[in-house]
Amino acid sequence: MEMGRSILEHMAKLSGEPLNWTIRLVRSPLMQSFRELRSPYLLMAGNVLNELKDKPGVSVDERMADLAVAVGRTLHPGGTALFVEPGTRLGGTLTAKLRETALEEGLTPVAPCPHLGPCPLLETRERRWCHASQLAVAPAWLADLARYAKLPKDSLSLSFMQLRPESEAAPIAKTALFPAMDPNGVVARILSESFPVPGMGHARYACTEDGFAIIPAAGDIPSGALVACRRPASPRKDAKTGAVELLWQPEQKPQR
Repeated sequence: MEMGRSILEHMAKLSGEPLNWTIRLVRSPLMQSFRELRSPYLLMAGNVLNELKDKPGVSVDERMADLAVAVGRTLHPGGTALFVEPGTRLGGTLTAKLRETALEEGLTPVAPCPHLGPCPLLETRERRWCHASQLAVAPAWLADLARYAKLPKDSLSLSFMQLRPESEAAPIAKTALFPAMDPNGVVARILSESFPVPGMGHARYACTEDGFAIIPAAGDIPSGALVACRRPASPRKDAKTGAVELLWQPEQKPQR
């Protein structure tokens, strides 16, 4: 925590702008920390969900439910909460489970989810999870170590969940995101890197209000992007996962 504060202070110094925030470091159990908060407008938590282990008589799911209740009670009515985890299978599963319990507690997921329906990745038996990746340049010492270990470090991957109180999270109209989009179209969140599929070119998996989807010819779409799609007249299904085909509308610029 001290390192994080030092980095923020250094960034403020480099920008030439004063740091107007008072930063207070607190070391305490998670639920106790919530009792010390005073209706924050912004609540951010990194690498927290993967610390919620099973305890005697209390499962991870129950601890996740307690966390959702605490967020709902603590967050300012006009505020937002952001949870960020490593983009691993565990991180993606935990953020999806937080989403489930948050919906039950009057919180609405506003990102990355493009809908309020059940999470298609929790319903499928496929070993897939919600995450986004972006290219990154690793420090020289880490790049050398990665080459030695034959574990390339050329990208960063994360899973995240942004929540807001239900009253403040009215669904955004599709045409607000994509003005020229057909009202009957589908908004999709890209969930995977591109991969070759016979007859589909380089495709990507996506999450939509229709469930788990596959988008052909999607190699140019950034990981994690929000895109406008349309339902083909005779959609194909991905033989491996059963994901239903959607067609990307390239004229609609992807949103982050």
